[in-house]
Amino acid sequence: MQKYATLTVEKDSDVVEIGLNRPSSLNAISPQMCSELVSVMADIQADKSVRVIVLYGHGRMFSSGGDLKAEPVDDSEAVLEKIYKPALLSIIESRVPVIAAVHGGAVGVAAALMMSCDLVVMADSSFVMTPFVQLGLIPDGGVSWHLQRYLGKQKAMQAILGGEKILAETCLGTGMANRVVDDAQVLSDARSWAKDIAELPPMAVAAAKATVNYSATSSLSDAMALEAKLQKELVASDDAQEGIAAFKEKRQPKFEGH
Repeated sequence: MQKYATLTVEKDSDVVEIGLNRPSSLNAISPQMCSELVSVMADIQADKSVRVIVLYGHGRMFSSGGDLKAEPVDDSEAVLEKIYKPALLSIIESRVPVIAAVHGGAVGVAAALMMSCDLVVMADSSFVMTPFVQLGLIPDGGVSWHLQRYLGKQKAMQAILGGEKILAETCLGTGMANRVVDDAQVLSDARSWAKDIAELPPMAVAAAKATVNYSATSSLSDAMALEAKLQKELVASDDAQEGIAAFKEKRQPKFEGH
């Protein structure tokens, strides 16, 4: 696959691994990394053979957040809207589910990156931290939106104003993380999970992601309407016929994605 300056991208059959690759800066998220992530995700959407993505960080931690050593910008609003936001939305809007494998910390906007993923595996010693206010700033990248939903208003305010670490076990308890594993196992666990998901019918997986995302901001009635629409499409798919046939014949299904 194409080479990038701030990312590693490796494909193993139907799983793509994206590694944040600025270990000397603890994988600080720069505008270049955001632009490269958008490019990678666009390529993945065009490759129908890809069924799952694993996102992780090289070196000592997932990511230390925004690159505070980068050159100052004249218009931070434009940078957030035109560079960081598209990178985060490329994860959320991907038809392919993304598993974050988090070790060390997910700090600042990296917490938004982690929470934008569909599934999260965290190492025992890992944490989320949002120390924006302590720098005279506010959370960005959707951090406030995510934290309020996971923690509730009061706990979200506590995390934001205190800038304190949210430990992996707490993330597990709030639903921010799906699994907490030994530090040495976080990437291998995410890889194994990705392989399991890759065996599922990709059209159904993509539709499930779409309905869950839509339900976050829709009414119950509208969510039910989308489910009905997508279900109609799935019922007519070859994969659904294969799944039903395999169930009746008591064998493992083989899903082709159509």
